[in-house]
Amino acid sequence: MINKPFFSAVVAAAVITTVTAGADPLSEVEIEQYGSVELTVDAFPRKQKYASQDDVMAALTVTPQMIVLGDDYEIVIEPRLVTPRRGQQYADLKEGYFITDLGGVEMLAGTTTVFWGKNEAVNLVDIINTKDYTMGLQSGVKQGMPMVRLGAPIGPGDAEVYVMPHFVENRYGDARSRHRTPLPLKPDTSRFQTGTDKDEPNLALRYSGYAGDIDYGLSYFKGISRSPGMVMDGFNFVPLYHDITQTGLDLQWIYGETSFKGEVIRRTKQLNANTVAEDYTAGIIGVEHTLYGVMDSNGDLALFTEYARDSRKETAASGFQDDVFVGASLALNDVDDTQLRLISSYDLDYSSRTMTASMTRRIADAVTLDASLYAPAGMTDDKQFASFDRDTRVHVNLKWSW
Repeated sequence: MINKPFFSAVVAAAVITTVTAGADPLSEVEIEQYGSVELTVDAFPRKQKYASQDDVMAALTVTPQMIVLGDDYEIVIEPRLVTPRRGQQYADLKEGYFITDLGGVEMLAGTTTVFWGKNEAVNLVDIINTKDYTMGLQSGVKQGMPMVRLGAPIGPGDAEVYVMPHFVENRYGDARSRHRTPLPLKPDTSRFQTGTDKDEPNLALRYSGYAGDIDYGLSYFKGISRSPGMVMDGFNFVPLYHDITQTGLDLQWIYGETSFKGEVIRRTKQLNANTVAEDYTAGIIGVEHTLYGVMDSNGDLALFTEYARDSRKETAASGFQDDVFVGASLALNDVDDTQLRLISSYDLDYSSRTMTASMTRRIADAVTLDASLYAPAGMTDDKQFASFDRDTRVHVNLKWSW
């Protein structure tokens, strides 16, 4: 299955490449080719909660990349082809854009992914891209979003304007998926609230910069929520997309080897866990301290703790309405780029807990291993995560790059 934005972005990039390369035969054009093949396997050792769920989920992902570098422009084309263990093969466009400078204004046109935020556990301000959840709701991968982005330095910071002409829906797994909703999501089905049009442009603005030791970002978004409500259709859930507005602020203050981080958003008309439109405020604050050369080694150990709060409390669809996070990250700074990470969460309302331990390491010149263990506990009373209570997951990802 290949979606509309995939085709349109590939065609646009091909046209831009042809026109730009042919505009001046004397200009130098450099073409670089990269890519990767990834095998992902998720195993669930505990008995499934719902009879239809799989004990093993797997996918093979091929992501070739071509970069065209001209005198005053760059073109990136990076499609993604996914072959799941069970289900239909599909393709989309992770990146596919043309970028150039227009007299001091940087313009990007095409499909890309964007990240906003400062915190480790949850990034509340990050809203541009939708996600591919076919490997479960705890394993979302950002999907490319078609857009025109204009950026320019203004005053002490940088201003960016995003215009997104077409909305790319989230992709969800079926009834066999782990980390799913209590009722399965109806395959390839979604609804849009009255007045919400997926082809009506979404708009986002961001201003970011530094003020001394403070790194800040101010953002605004108006368009379709990337977190749809879930409405019943028989014995299934169906995503219901709707319009929202969001204003956000993210900050990071670095004081010596310690950094203080925070994100806060104000969102209007978001459908809550009861699919009722509700305005709310949410925030996360945290502190991180880094120990360099820990125990007289080359390794750097970062310790952090964060607290997330949502004014909707029990109706917060995100599940992070009153949660504490504690974690550590160890970078060994060795030739294999070994990194170890441990993060634990505790919900102060429901006493539910999670623990995630992960490791990333290069095991050959072009092969990287990413392994992790996710273990939930005490989820029975947690309204948002009760369906995950048996979904302890062992995750292994092997990535070969060229």
